Amino acid sequence: MLFRSVAGSLLVVIDAFSAASLLGEYPVHGTFQVFLASCLFLLAYDPLRKQLETWAGRVLNRRGQQLKETLAELDAVMVRALSIDGLAHEMLSRLVASGRVPVASIFLWDDERRVYRLVAERGTREQPPIVQVARHPFTDGFVEGQRAYIRGVLVHQESRRPNESTGARLRMLDAMNADVVVPFTSGGLVIGWMALRDEEQLVSFTAEDVSRLTQTAARASVILENLHGFEKLKEEHRLAALGTMAAGLAHEIRNPLAGIKGAAQYLQAGREGPDAEMVRIIVDEVDRLNQVVSQFLDYARPLQVHVEEVDVAGLVGNVAGLIEAQGLPPKVRLVEEHPVVRPPLHVDSAKIKQVLLNLCQNGLQAMREGGTLTLTTRVGRLRDPKARGAPAMEIEVRDTGVGVSAEDLDKLFVPFFTTRHDGTGLGLPISRRIVQAHGGELDVASTPGKGSAFTVR
Repeated sequence: MLFRSVAGSLLVVIDAFSAASLLGEYPVHGTFQVFLASCLFLLAYDPLRKQLETWAGRVLNRRGQQLKETLAELDAVMVRALSIDGLAHEMLSRLVASGRVPVASIFLWDDERRVYRLVAERGTREQPPIVQVARHPFTDGFVEGQRAYIRGVLVHQESRRPNESTGARLRMLDAMNADVVVPFTSGGLVIGWMALRDEEQLVSFTAEDVSRLTQTAARASVILENLHGFEKLKEEHRLAALGTMAAGLAHEIRNPLAGIKGAAQYLQAGREGPDAEMVRIIVDEVDRLNQVVSQFLDYARPLQVHVEEVDVAGLVGNVAGLIEAQGLPPKVRLVEEHPVVRPPLHVDSAKIKQVLLNLCQNGLQAMREGGTLTLTTRVGRLRDPKARGAPAMEIEVRDTGVGVSAEDLDKLFVPFFTTRHDGTGLGLPISRRIVQAHGGELDVASTPGKGSAFTVR
């Protein structure tokens, strides 16, 4: 305010001197000079210049100015976001409230499901939203350096030179109800994207609009990475606290269980008939409860990995030997398949063996009517975008059993979810934690009635 007063006073003084010196001899020329000096002075005044630009933008490019002002607000407020969900909802709410974007959504990479998942959406759409997108082939263009997918550009490319990738991206934009998709990236990795619908499909987003969107997306990418690290740290603290609680809980439960089992075994001695059967049930249930407590303790406590160099075929062969020693179910065949050339594997052999034994036991449980359990090793690559396609050894455990339904497939790695009446629901979550502690991946594919395949990378 003080600066404005001083500037105004200075302008009045300049005008007065100019008028006094010029109006007498050259009145018209002098007046024009005074007017020109005043205009130049006002244009040099930054707050006024910005206001003039805003007014001109609203008159000449209303839609672009709407987006520009909204993105400027977003750049200022999104640094205060405390969570990934909070950031996503703040971005979409402001974009839709601007009136320029009727429908907006954000997809982010989900480490558990190994897909890009819809985390937030705003606006009214005519069709149900797509909730998850596979990494390939949709993000390939972003990986190659494209800064955005623009519907108008894709339609033009498809009309001139049709190809599968362009057509697939257009179909995905239709499924997301979007006219432009701008990625969130981190060091060349695509961690997600923002999908926006335009209020006027015939005009769509201009190159200037897309440039502003990519700048905002770049800032959001940094914030997303920071928030992800913060939430990961919170999860580590939560697991540490859970591990401490679990250790105390396990101690308090195991002592009574040992007493119950000892008393039941004492009563079981020399008994026959219904009473002996009831005591046997007590002993079996105590063993099962003790297993649940042990697995819960394994899941909750911090995981320590001791890496050593092992031969993957030897490791898998050891697991196969243990499975055969326990006795295969009737009509079940065990098959091993190994490549000729096998690079050495650096893992905690005891823990990976635990993972493979659990996967094999699940496969055998799924083949009560018989079938084939196949253990396959091969050279592959990690599929997590953060791994940048790093080389990896793959160990696949495939069965020809009953398979898993689509609705249960996403829940398999959720703690305490199980499809077996005698299961604890902790075997697969523990297995995935072990594999991830090695920097690896554990995926599943299943077809009901045909079997399942678990792949450790």
